[in-house]
Amino acid sequence: MPLKKFRLRTLLISLSVGGVILTACLLLGSLLIFQKGNIEDSLLEGNIAYARKLADTTDRYLATAQRELAWSAGQIKGLTDPGLLRGETDRLRLQSGFFNTVVVVNRDAIIAATSPESLSLIGVKLHSDASRQALATQKPFISSPFTSATGNYVVFLSQPLFTPDGSYLGYIGGTIYLKKQSMLSDILSQHFYARGSTVIGRR
Repeated sequence: MPLKKFRLRTLLISLSVGGVILTACLLLGSLLIFQKGNIEDSLLEGNIAYARKLADTTDRYLATAQRELAWSAGQIKGLTDPGLLRGETDRLRLQSGFFNTVVVVNRDAIIAATSPESLSLIGVKLHSDASRQALATQKPFISSPFTSATGNYVVFLSQPLFTPDGSYLGYIGGTIYLKKQSMLSDILSQHFYARGSTVIGRR
C-alpha cells in the first residue's frame, strides 16, 4: 500500500511539473512568435521610411541639378562660339560636381561642345533614347536610368536651348553616374544601414 501511494504521488507530481513546463513552453513560444512579428514590422516600417527619405533626397538633388542646367541654358544664345560653349560646359561640370559629363547638342543631335574634352565627342551624332526624347519634347527632361554608349549606368538631365527670338537650338545636358563615383552615387551608397545593404536604381 505505501508503495502504491508513493507511485501515485510521484505520478501526480510529474503531471503537475509537466503541466507547468508545457504551459511555460507554450507561453514562451507564443511570446517569441509575437516578438518576431513585431520586430519584422518595425524593420519593415524603418526600411520604408528610409527608402522614402533617400527618394526625397534624390529628388531634391535632381531638382537642384536641373536648376543649374537651366541657368547655363540661359547663358547660351547660339552655338557658333566654341570657346563660350566650352567655357560654359566646363563651368557647369566643375562648379558643384553634380554632373560627370556635360554636353551641348544641336537640334540635329550632333554634339557641339563637351566637358571633359578628353571624351573627344565633338561632332558625334547621338542616337540614344534619352537624346531623342530631349530633342522631341524641347522641354526640361530627366531620363530613367540607362547604360550609356560608354558603358556607364547613368541618369541624363537636359534643358532646351533657344535663341533670343525663340528658335530652338538643341539642348544642354549632363550625365550623372549611378555606379561610378559621383555626388549622387555617394549619397545613395553611403547610408547608415548594416554592411551588405544596397540601393538599386529602377530602370
